[in-house]
Amino acid sequence: MRAVILAAGVGSRLQPLTDTTPKGLVPVAGKPMMGYAVEAFGAAGFSEVVVVTGHLAGQVRTFCDASSVRCTVVHNPRYDTANNYYSLLVAEEALGGETFIKVDSDLVFLPPVLDRILAAEGDLCIATDKGVNLGAEEMKIQLDDAGKVTGVSKLLDPVTCVGESIGMERISAAFSPVLFDELRQMDAEGFTDAYYEDAYHRLAGRGQTDIRPVDVTGLPWSEIDDAKDLAQAEALFSA
Repeated sequence: MRAVILAAGVGSRLQPLTDTTPKGLVPVAGKPMMGYAVEAFGAAGFSEVVVVTGHLAGQVRTFCDASSVRCTVVHNPRYDTANNYYSLLVAEEALGGETFIKVDSDLVFLPPVLDRILAAEGDLCIATDKGVNLGAEEMKIQLDDAGKVTGVSKLLDPVTCVGESIGMERISAAFSPVLFDELRQMDAEGFTDAYYEDAYHRLAGRGQTDIRPVDVTGLPWSEIDDAKDLAQAEALFSA
């Protein structure tokens, strides 16, 4: 199995740290953020980790070259003009049509989170924490009565949602071409500010895809957007 880490973003909310350091290489408890993901994938026996670069790409490539885990670097030439949907889209060829795990470079986690999603089944499995207080910034998950995902968006009403998508998904080989076609369609429609989750949301709304939440509530993870998140992650992972 392969994995992809999206590490192209500018990380503006972590400036000035990210003026000189790619967000995914900002340290948490003495280790680069994306180092947690690379180590977890290596320990789980992944054959390859695809890393999508953009901002300060040379530093990310140097990190990948020094890794004991096999990494393939793909550059996103539109990292500063298109949102993260395009970073996932440019990884399509490198992922080779296999089942893969997608994570964001600012998602810091320990192996039990990965173990949980590897054991899941479905076209698209979304790691979901049900213990988060949902607000405007959280990427929220909405379910139907059967427990299948019907919506993935920051714009959903928190009252109707069950938790937050933490930034890790398992995409099956059968579903992969469907997802990439949807990402291409969003790009053709000019939605350059879209998240990859907008593709999930559109596909879920058609009701033809088996999209499932994977409960990771209580497991060690942190999504780091700003200095407050960074301080909280430092305390969590130092412990």
